Amino acid sequence: MTEKSGRGCLAGLLVPVAAVLLACSVGAGIEAESPELFPGLRANRSGLAVVLVALSVLACVGAIAAVWRASRGRLVAVGVVCGLLLTGSALRLHSVAPLMHCWGHGYVSADESGRYTCYDR
Repeated sequence: MTEKSGRGCLAGLLVPVAAVLLACSVGAGIEAESPELFPGLRANRSGLAVVLVALSVLACVGAIAAVWRASRGRLVAVGVVCGLLLTGSALRLHSVAPLMHCWGHGYVSADESGRYTCYDR
C-alpha cells in the first residue's frame, strides 16, 4: 500500500468514526434536552455529549489532515463531508449549552419555560 492510499484509508476510517461519535452525542443527551418527551428527572450526560462532540471534531480534523496532500478531488470530498459534520457539531453544542451549568450535578429537570434545574441524589 502506498502512502497516498494509506492516507485515503485513514480518512475513510476517520470520517465514519466522526459521524458515529456525533450520533452517540445526540443519544447521550436527548432525554435531558427533550422534557416534553421525557418529563421528570433525567441523568445529566451533558459532559459526555460535549466530550463526544470534541472527539468527533478531532476525527474530522484528522481526516482532513490525512488527505491534505492528496488529490484535489479527495480533499474536496472529505472536506465537504467533514464540513457537514462540523456544522452538526456546532448545532449539537448549541443544543447542549443550556445544560452546561449543571456539569457537576447528576440529574437535571426542565420546567415549562425550558430552564434547567440541577439535582444531586
